[in-house]
Amino acid sequence: MSKGILTEEHAASYKGGELFQPSNGYEGDLFRAEYCDICRKDDPENEVYCEIFGKTLCLDALTDKDYPREWIHGDDGQPTCTAFEADGSYRCPKTEDMFPIS
Repeated sequence: MSKGILTEEHAASYKGGELFQPSNGYEGDLFRAEYCDICRKDDPENEVYCEIFGKTLCLDALTDKDYPREWIHGDDGQPTCTAFEADGSYRCPKTEDMFPIS
């Protein structure tokens, strides 16, 4: 589904199942665009809010037992959300982005 937000080299440094926490705002924005912004569980227009994103901003993956377990690194090392459910605007994985992030 995802093309991944990390470089292959960076992703290779993570184990599958390891908790994911964005290292900075830019990485968080990329993740949010890839998952949260197109997830039916987070739809502010219809007053549906996912608690996962807010908790990841307030808690630490290494020290807080309440850090969301849904944000993990997949087997390829890329971050993923196991609670993700695509809404109707999901992009086709076979269609190239017009403005890819390099």
